[in-house]
Amino acid sequence: MGKAMTVMRFFCQLIGFSTSLCLGCLGIVVLNGLTLGRANSWVNPNLIRLFGRALLWAARVKLVLEPAVVAEFAVSRRRIILLNHSSTLDMFIMTAFWAPGTVAIVKREFIWMPLLGWATLALRFVLLDRRNRERAVASMDQAALRVKRENLGITIAPEGTRSKTGELAKFKQGAFHLAAKAEAPLVPVLLHGPRWLWPRSQMACHPGIVTVRLLPELVPLPPDAPPEAFHAQADAAHAAYAFAIAEMDATVPVQ
Repeated sequence: MGKAMTVMRFFCQLIGFSTSLCLGCLGIVVLNGLTLGRANSWVNPNLIRLFGRALLWAARVKLVLEPAVVAEFAVSRRRIILLNHSSTLDMFIMTAFWAPGTVAIVKREFIWMPLLGWATLALRFVLLDRRNRERAVASMDQAALRVKRENLGITIAPEGTRSKTGELAKFKQGAFHLAAKAEAPLVPVLLHGPRWLWPRSQMACHPGIVTVRLLPELVPLPPDAPPEAFHAQADAAHAAYAFAIAEMDATVPVQ
């Protein structure tokens, strides 16, 4: 009976996700095409949030944004937004409270996905080729220039990829080098609950509660700081996330 319910939940979510994904991506592509890319300032953030909230509704996930998160993501400013990445659900969550003037760093393979790839290009997201280090570094350098030139916010997962176990993985230094080159503060955002609701080993998402918390902002290092300084900053940010996750595990419900 339990397995049958899981399969049924999977197919119901698949229908909901597919419908939301198709409508959201098509809306973004069409509006950007009709406005020659000028939809970015107001239409795109609202469309992205609508898309994310529709996906969470289909998954029966309640999103709780703490007041500091609401205030931070209501404005557009230069910043590097850090997000912990433990679940497929993370993508839906981060779009549900998308800030204006923000793009994401995504793996280059996204552009080959129907509809989602078109939307990624229309939104001018930063494409990262993780298989080619030289191209990846060049993409990050271009992203830093865009942050400074366009006063952008950029969303990035410092773990680099989704955690295999759901536990917080080691932070790579790319986000911290990006902040240094862009002269932009680091804004750590903690997603609590996805690893329980939709772990990597599970084919469907359980209904529940995801809470989003803002951690203390970090000052970027000078671009010419020694490698050990970036290593230390990445480790300090990881420790702050680990402490906050442990605290929230003990006090914040997910069901």
